[in-house]
Amino acid sequence: MGNRPSAPVAQPPGHPPRAADLARAVAHLAAGDFHAALYAASDACHADPDDAEAHYAYGQAWLGLNQAEKAEHAFAAAIQRAPAWAEPWVNYGVARYRQGAIHDAKTAMREALRHAPGHVAASANLAAFLGLTGERDAADLLLRESLEREPRNAAARLNLVADLLQRGRAQQALALLEESTVPGNPAEARHWHLLSTLTLLQLGRPGDARAALEAFEAIGTCPPALTPLWLWRRLCLALAEHDLAAALDEAAAMEAALSSSGEAMLPEHRIMAHYDLAKFWAGQGEPARAFSHWRAGHDLLKPGQPFCRADHAAFVEASQARLDRRRLTDGPRATNRDPTPVFIVGMPRSGTTLCEQILAAHANVHGAGERGALA
Repeated sequence: MGNRPSAPVAQPPGHPPRAADLARAVAHLAAGDFHAALYAASDACHADPDDAEAHYAYGQAWLGLNQAEKAEHAFAAAIQRAPAWAEPWVNYGVARYRQGAIHDAKTAMREALRHAPGHVAASANLAAFLGLTGERDAADLLLRESLEREPRNAAARLNLVADLLQRGRAQQALALLEESTVPGNPAEARHWHLLSTLTLLQLGRPGDARAALEAFEAIGTCPPALTPLWLWRRLCLALAEHDLAAALDEAAAMEAALSSSGEAMLPEHRIMAHYDLAKFWAGQGEPARAFSHWRAGHDLLKPGQPFCRADHAAFVEASQARLDRRRLTDGPRATNRDPTPVFIVGMPRSGTTLCEQILAAHANVHGAGERGALA
């Protein structure tokens, strides 16, 4: 649920009434006619090059047309003219994110929150981006703070539900959904029903999941950006109803939709779709087909979680050289008797749990279990 642009009708504080070209652009944006909005916003920019809102509307039109690089330049122009206006910062971050620059996107969201603390879209986006870069606890805290301030913040609620589902906490996810009502905004309602379907499937309630999926389909034709996610729910429902033939058909349709969705699909949704298909094909005894999706998903995730094999090897070698046998045998011994807890920090599968278990075997040591606070 990340990658949420701000509303196109917003205005910077103290802005004078809109000129005719700008008013037309805003009206076209509200109607979803991005081509017409683009021409009207272009006219508004030429009529008043110093008007931040005109550049903002121009960026909104480019973003609606999935032209992230051109949108980025327009939002940057709006920021230059109104640096304290949060909306261009949010959309600038969205444009950078769609180009794979997730760290720039996080910086932009933080700038938006600096100028407008509690901004709904900035908070939701920043939390989603933090999750994508492995900072799940920070994302969780931000989303819960957002919900405490504004319980009707559907974006924060849906992002938190999605995170809980990824952690296998379907019961908590369902409780969050049941605490509120389905949003009136069709886009948010679609995501609500998709997440409800997945939650109910994880809880082993296929009948209720089918009803949630039918509520999604009743909203109208599924947008191309959501088609792979919708098909994945249909696939999971078919498996839950023991209809393997239907599940295979849905998997093939999902692959076709994923390859044709282009720039319309959000990067995190595309990543999830590849990983979901990878798990499905692995379960069907198709390792080659599964691995192609693992690779595609990892390639998309790579910009947000970069890894350099040479740098990692250099770090390991430097650690071995520094912590050699002589240092460990003859080095100084600690004299600190402070009872402050000791944190064992390491990557998953690196031996941290084993280390804790060895230490906790001592009568004077208590192992407190795994925590995610230092992720």
